[in-house]
Amino acid sequence: MKLPSDCSWRWTVSSVTGPSHGAAGTPCEDVGGIAFPSAAEGIVLLALSDGAGSAAAAKEGAEIVVESWFRHLAGILSRAPDPCTAVRRLGLEDLLPLLTSIRSRTETRAERSGRTSADYSATLLGAVLTPDASFFAQVGDGCWVVESDGVLGCPTWPARGEFAAETIFANSRTAATHLQCGPGPARCTAVAGFTDGIERMALRLAAQIPEPGFFGPLFHLLKQDPTHAGEEIRAFLDSPGIRVLSEDDKSLLVVVRDETVAG
Repeated sequence: MKLPSDCSWRWTVSSVTGPSHGAAGTPCEDVGGIAFPSAAEGIVLLALSDGAGSAAAAKEGAEIVVESWFRHLAGILSRAPDPCTAVRRLGLEDLLPLLTSIRSRTETRAERSGRTSADYSATLLGAVLTPDASFFAQVGDGCWVVESDGVLGCPTWPARGEFAAETIFANSRTAATHLQCGPGPARCTAVAGFTDGIERMALRLAAQIPEPGFFGPLFHLLKQDPTHAGEEIRAFLDSPGIRVLSEDDKSLLVVVRDETVAG
């Protein structure tokens, strides 16, 4: 993967440790990142994963999920004669091998460490952006929000398990059944992915829509001040008023299109 010097995207990934994890002395178990596949100029890969709070190796599980997303999608794009066309054609069948790989990697890691696969449970939020296409995928809670032509929308939605506060994990045997994936807007001007610790402030859950009062200022901040946006977002997520809304870790991955760069 490479980070291009002239890119049509500005981005930041911000994570803070939830109050319950801080009190227990455990680190933030969310993992997020952005990558630029060298074989596909103009394409950006996004990934975010929330390690299960009950899992003994949650952060390792989240790292496996994020690494697997980057590796799998970069492989698809490297084999495609036209990577941008390949993104427009992505579908469920392209991601099923990814889930198989995630489960296999966690099982191998568990066997070597004397743990179980469940000890590496983590959610998946994955996305691919090109100048004229987008694709989003999700297993579990958290959510993707996109802005296109000034309109906000959610290409995926938080998934719940059988019981309250339970969700689905990318390395579970039922992950493929609960996988959400599909194309987003042709031209996204801004994208945000976040873990479930932010859901209550970022989404109007009953209406199943994004909260404009949350994302409007957020996207504006990154567009206007990309140098300091990450610091300000982390300070906001760790502020007393936000900490009381959820005991969980909070992570926010934000990408905005830089209109000053052709692309």
